[in-house]
Amino acid sequence: MERLNGRRLLGYRKAALRWVEKLEKQKSRNLFLAKKVVNNIKRDLYHNKLYCALLYWCEGGKGETEGLKFSNSDPILVETFLNLFRASFPIKKEKLRALMHLHSYHNEREQRSFWSRITNIPEDNFYKTFLKPNTKVRTKENYQGCITVYYNDRSVAREVRSIYEVFSK
Repeated sequence: MERLNGRRLLGYRKAALRWVEKLEKQKSRNLFLAKKVVNNIKRDLYHNKLYCALLYWCEGGKGETEGLKFSNSDPILVETFLNLFRASFPIKKEKLRALMHLHSYHNEREQRSFWSRITNIPEDNFYKTFLKPNTKVRTKENYQGCITVYYNDRSVAREVRSIYEVFSK
């Protein structure tokens, strides 16, 4: 009986290894295709504005009238949006502000430093942190909190909104 169980487990292990190998091949193929797509995308001012507006359309505040508000907890997405935003529009650094949304288990000083590095917004341009309630039942590992980036310029906000509105039609 012990020998049969050993052979069964060996079969499971071999199947799992084949599955992992198959997934790695798929991942490698998908990365190759993704690089092909991304490397063939134009990166001029107009395209950057479009990409920026599309990201804003997905994650930006739609109710704002005087400026832009972009919120997310994914540091790569926030950084990508801000890189496109800065490459697309004449930005005045002093108009960029940030607001962190943190839980009680976060270290505010560390998170402010982290988000300042990601956003390239000076810590002096951060609003007072909003502390979100947490039941302490669950904490997300490597969760850096959420950040909202504000840019207070009516004309830039209207241009971004117009771009995604026209694109949607």
